[in-house]
Amino acid sequence: MPPSLLVVDDRATISFAVSDYFLVRGWDVECAANVAEAEAILERRMFNVLIADLSLSEPGSVDGLELTRRVRRDWPQTRTIILTAYGTPETERMARRIGVDAFMHKPAPLAELARVADALAEAPGKWAGPESLSQS
Repeated sequence: MPPSLLVVDDRATISFAVSDYFLVRGWDVECAANVAEAEAILERRMFNVLIADLSLSEPGSVDGLELTRRVRRDWPQTRTIILTAYGTPETERMARRIGVDAFMHKPAPLAELARVADALAEAPGKWAGPESLSQS
């Protein structure tokens, strides 16, 4: 069974690029444009990895963190990556405190994003803690 990925980004071009890249690599991928769509999909099925934009509604918002907090609580086997163009060291620390597995900055090379997702999918449900797989 291929690893599964949920991509949550309000920008369709980002979702398409990430989805297409992972599909070619053999992943089972679904996309959502906002928190409500993502939660509806998560209620229906399990994912190995979630990649979420930090700001899903407007620049500067942190609703991606709220989504990953819920994922950590309700679907702890799902590993989480925040992908953002608006990250700050303070935001990354906040993400670590709630259990985000990796914090990456846009534009992250897709090959690097895949390397991190592959590593996370190979260790399901094992949150590696604050020093895991951070990419700045």
